Amino acid sequence: KPRLVPAPHHPTPPLQRIMKRILTALVLLAVSPLLRAEDPHPVDQSSPAPVLEAVFAAARSGQLARLTALAASTADGDVENVCGVSTAPPEIRESFRTHFAKGKITGKPRLDGNRAEIDFLFGPDGRKKETMHLVRENGLWFLESF
Repeated sequence: KPRLVPAPHHPTPPLQRIMKRILTALVLLAVSPLLRAEDPHPVDQSSPAPVLEAVFAAARSGQLARLTALAASTADGDVENVCGVSTAPPEIRESFRTHFAKGKITGKPRLDGNRAEIDFLFGPDGRKKETMHLVRENGLWFLESF
């Protein structure tokens, strides 16, 4: 039987090592925007209504990670659950989508300084009445409670 002899190890020439490093760096630069979790269409937080609309849009589209930055620093447990739904178990995510996909704003936002209230409908049939309370922090609107 012929005996297989491993090929002798030849060190990579310096120029080839440099070219590999440059190529690797270029590939990482090209791919890095894809690796970041940045949303190319961030939520408009300049007024209260688009913030609440973003909840309904995320439920319809399944882009739940968009909600993570919408909770106020003073958010209650319900808002924390809504804004953190992207990391919840699949059955919770599906329940959220079922309850908020048919959501809609039913009145104009009521503003009082850095606070706002918006009446809305949600639920599997889109008929459950609720009021969302929002707060302005550092010039941006965030969900606080409902």
